[in-house]
Amino acid sequence: MVNSSVYCIRIYCFSVLLLQRGFWAYLQITIYCIRQHRMERSFVWNTTHCIPGLAYTMSLLETGIIFLCLQVIAEITILNEYLMLLNDKIKTDPKFFTKIIKKHCSVIENINLLNDIISETSSLQFVFIFTTLLMGFTFVLKYKMGIVNYFIILCGAVLGLPICILGEFIKIKTENLSNTFYQTYWYELSLKDQKIFLIILGMAQREYGIKAARMYEIKLYIFVQILKIAFSYSALLYSLST
Repeated sequence: MVNSSVYCIRIYCFSVLLLQRGFWAYLQITIYCIRQHRMERSFVWNTTHCIPGLAYTMSLLETGIIFLCLQVIAEITILNEYLMLLNDKIKTDPKFFTKIIKKHCSVIENINLLNDIISETSSLQFVFIFTTLLMGFTFVLKYKMGIVNYFIILCGAVLGLPICILGEFIKIKTENLSNTFYQTYWYELSLKDQKIFLIILGMAQREYGIKAARMYEIKLYIFVQILKIAFSYSALLYSLST
């Protein structure tokens, strides 16, 4: 049941992404044709009606991924609150460690599930973000007074920034779990509870986060790198064309 739900969500995200990029590519071709004066003004005016559809399809995918990431962040925050209460709760509730283990396993499972859902779509999304920024920077270098060029760069940046910020939050939140563990009075626990504590601590010290294509961590660093690479390649293309 879980696997079928994952595949359905992945197919949905992938289809929305393709629709979104179709609108975006069509808009960029339209802008290019305007610059080359190969399209009648009336037809150009009609093509502007694709902008609301573009905005709608862009928001569909981004909103879905953002809500999934927010759910994972909320669950990590709840687990962190549980750990902060460990020193007091362990004295009154002997099974509190078991609850923490279940919560931690649930967090890990949801992070892995989120990676399964957005692995392909996020990697394809970064490719199109790079392409959009590359075209935008190239147009800016060639037509510095064109406002539309800066709008293309802004759209490309806004498209990838939210998921990178949320990926950074998830990474920071998971790293804080091990720090919270170290603040507990583990040396006052019984031998059995100390063994359980070591198991949970080992789980907390692992690196968790969302990844594109299961290889590249989605965080602010990768967003900055995409900006740098896109600008470098656009400068190279501009120098070769002049």
